[in-house]
Parts: sequence; structure tokens; C-alpha cells
Amino acid sequence: MAERLKGKKVAIVAADMVERVELVKPREALEAEGAQTELISLESGSIQTANHFDKADTQNVDRVIGDADPGDYDALLIPGGVANPDLLRTNDDVVEFVRDLYAAGKPIAAICHGPWVLVEADLVRDHTVTSWPSLRTDIRNAGGSWVDEEVVTDEGIVTSRKPDDIPRLQREDDRGVRRGDPPEAAPEGGRGLMTGVDLVRRAGELTRHRRPAPSKGARLTALLRRAAADIEHRQHAERRRRRLRRLAAVGFALGAGAAFVLARTGMLDRSP
Repeated sequence: MAERLKGKKVAIVAADMVERVELVKPREALEAEGAQTELISLESGSIQTANHFDKADTQNVDRVIGDADPGDYDALLIPGGVANPDLLRTNDDVVEFVRDLYAAGKPIAAICHGPWVLVEADLVRDHTVTSWPSLRTDIRNAGGSWVDEEVVTDEGIVTSRKPDDIPRLQREDDRGVRRGDPPEAAPEGGRGLMTGVDLVRRAGELTRHRRPAPSKGARLTALLRRAAADIEHRQHAERRRRRLRRLAAVGFALGAGAAFVLARTGMLDRSP
């Protein structure tokens, strides 16, 4: 196989309980095309992979996120799994690393629960993405447009829903964005995230059409809007609780009044 990605370097960011197939098979496909890959994680040593909720094997970590320089990489892959992206999105170094790669015009691929990290980095805003269905509300609340499709490409962000969609993602022809060669055939086994060429070639075409990453001011504005919406929601809930308490108090008073009247009139002492 021609090494069409020779000299390219792809970052794979993952943590414990990453979905094994979403990490291992894409990595094999990229390396088969000549790319150098590095598994970047929160701590040195190794990470535990998973087959859904069952433990699988472990994978050695090449670099910790605090030592990773976004300028050293040509593309980023974020595999899924339920716990993996939840660990990643709570790490400030990971979030900043993802933002910096996007700002530099590098293509980013995320599958299944992986887009959770994009939500945290405020990169789904004004983008159309897909994911595992449970992320739908989070993506919409973060200003993104969620669609139930196998593969979605929008300004350098490539997303897919689940491992079963991976063969379709391999055949993705960039929907008119990528120019030149036709889509590459899937590697043997049909389970790579995409051919490595498809992932890295996006950088040249997509960078020219990409909006800049959200500035700190824009991110602050977005946070303030979310805070205001949260305050409004809490105030609405508090007003509703007060109304319910008032209604309960009125009901208690009416009931007590009725009991008093019945007692005064002697009706409570009458036998049926």
C-alpha cells in the first residue's frame, strides 16, 4: 500500500474506557497509509479500553496531554465510549488542545460520544454534527445542529454516530468538499474510521472555508448567555414552587375552615 500519509502526524486523544474498535481500527488505517500516530492521554502508562461496558485490552500512552504541542500534529481523532470523553472534557489541557488544533485549521474526527469534547471546547456552535443519540440535547444546547446521519462533515469537523457507521464513514466523499481522487477503499476488515488520506487531506480544502475558532470574548459571551438562561430557568422554577405553596396553604385553610364549621354545627358528631 502506498504511504500517502508519510510525514503526517495524527493525534489520538483518549482516556480510560475508550471504545476499543474506535481507537484501534482507525489507528491501524492511518498507520497503514504511512501516518505517524500518537496516543495522547491524561496520564502516562496505559489506558483501559472497552467493548461497550466490558473491559477489553490496554493501550500504551505515547504522550501526556500536558506535553503535547498542537503545532506538532496534522489532524486529531477523538474516539468514543461513554466514560472516555467524559474524562477528557473535564480536563482543561485537553479542551485547549482541541481548540488550538481547530484554530490552526487541522481536521478533527469524533465518533459516538467523542463529540462531547467538541461541546466542551465550544466547537459545535453553528456547526452540523452527529453523534450517539444521547448527546443530541447537549449539542443543541451548545448551539450546534444535531442530525441523525451516519457521517457529517462541516468545516473540518467530521462526526459519526457509532461503530456500525464506520464503513460508511470510510466511503465518505466529503460531499463535494474534497477535490481530486475518488474515495479510497476501506482497509481489510472495513472497520477503520476512514482511510488516513481522507482524514488528513481535508485540512487543505477545509481550512480555506473555516470560520475562526471562538475567541475568548465569544466564549465568555456564550457562558454568560448560558448563565442567564440558567438563572431564568431557576427563577421560573422558584415562582412555580411559590405558587404551589400558596395553593397548598389556601387548600389547607379552606379545609380547616370547613372542619371548623362542621364542628360548630355539630355535623361531625352525627351518626350516618
